[in-house]
Amino acid sequence: QLVEAANERNVRIYTVQPAGQAADINGAMTMLATETGGSHVQGTNQIGLILDRIGEDLSCFYRIGFRMSPRHTGGTQRIVDRIGESDTRYRARYRRTLTDPTREQQERETVLAAYLAPAAARAFPVAVTARRLFDHPGGTRFRIEVSVPLEGLLIRPSPSTGGSAVTLLIGGQVVPLRSHPSPARSRDQDPWWDVDPKKKTWGFDRRAEIRLPASVGNPHAPSRAVYVNEFDAPPGDYRIVVVAEDGLTRSVSTALVDLTARASAAILGEPLVGFLDSGALIFGSSAPTASEVGPSGSKSKTLAPAGPSIPSKLSVASQGDPVLPASVTLLYPVCPPEESLGKSRNAEKNGMRALPWQLQRELTCGEASVHLPPLTLPGIPQGADCSLVVDPVPPEWLHPGPCRMEITLEGPGAPQEVRVAQFQVLSTARPVKKSP
Repeated sequence: QLVEAANERNVRIYTVQPAGQAADINGAMTMLATETGGSHVQGTNQIGLILDRIGEDLSCFYRIGFRMSPRHTGGTQRIVDRIGESDTRYRARYRRTLTDPTREQQERETVLAAYLAPAAARAFPVAVTARRLFDHPGGTRFRIEVSVPLEGLLIRPSPSTGGSAVTLLIGGQVVPLRSHPSPARSRDQDPWWDVDPKKKTWGFDRRAEIRLPASVGNPHAPSRAVYVNEFDAPPGDYRIVVVAEDGLTRSVSTALVDLTARASAAILGEPLVGFLDSGALIFGSSAPTASEVGPSGSKSKTLAPAGPSIPSKLSVASQGDPVLPASVTLLYPVCPPEESLGKSRNAEKNGMRALPWQLQRELTCGEASVHLPPLTLPGIPQGADCSLVVDPVPPEWLHPGPCRMEITLEGPGAPQEVRVAQFQVLSTARPVKKSP
């Protein structure tokens, strides 16, 4: 691996074995030198002589390249370089072998190279965001969204459906950082220098065969594929490194984003605005097992994959984003204190822990305000300490323009907590525009 990395970066390695040590002609040090075009010096402690030999070697050299069509055998090919008709007049120093990787090895190495040097992998546009769903006593739950415009991928016809199809591979790593996130420019150049190797990371991946309907004359045809996943992280700084691969062309692109997790003792979190985005084809990973779900997993100070808490096919808008009235759903994070959950265990039914509170909601769109009926909180599933309350908003309550939903938590033994969600309601004649 070291030889391959050096050759890819035009680095030659010169190795030295001091006098007094046993000869190691066929050892690793010799191999590092010969396979990268350097040389191996042994049997001397004269540093000046060693540096003179390196200087002489670097004063004159030729670089010769050639193409080799891969046969994907997984074997090693031998390289022989001869100069002139006589092998005694000149001596050539060059790498002696070349690996012919299998298709799986080639794909793995391509993806690994993209992880190590993200700035060099920009075959097509890709963007990654980490949306904060809610904070809880153990840290923060995030929703990863990786967006790839379909026009950047190779689309093949799909005779069985009359439409077309693409193959997309998404993989990524969530890694903890030693310090605060570095500036974007430094992060892109070397995303791994400030990673904390002593803390655990979390990886995700998914291969998707995406079927596209016939788009001729269809203004609402999807324009991008969006991979979604959720995870819990204890307080601290993190970086997400994502690699997307076009399954047909084997081209790769990368994207990075930094995030900060924090703990909170609040019962009612900041509300989220969900909506149906006709321009997005949303897919994700399968839900983890119950033992892996929820903030309880992150209390052990490790990253934990989380079960999906947002209904499938829903996108999440930022505060003030435009949405269509027929698709608005409010999501309220609720994380009751442990003592409240303990009291509710006597009322458990069907694996749910009841909550003795309700939400008061007031919706204001333009000049019109309406007090909605109180919303009784559903139970918290067993194995989880938090839940997202799903509240679809009837379209008849919404009017084009800025809207504001004020949510108040009320109930015995609960401090009054007020949260606000703001969004823009579009006319049904206007399409939602969302950048990839």
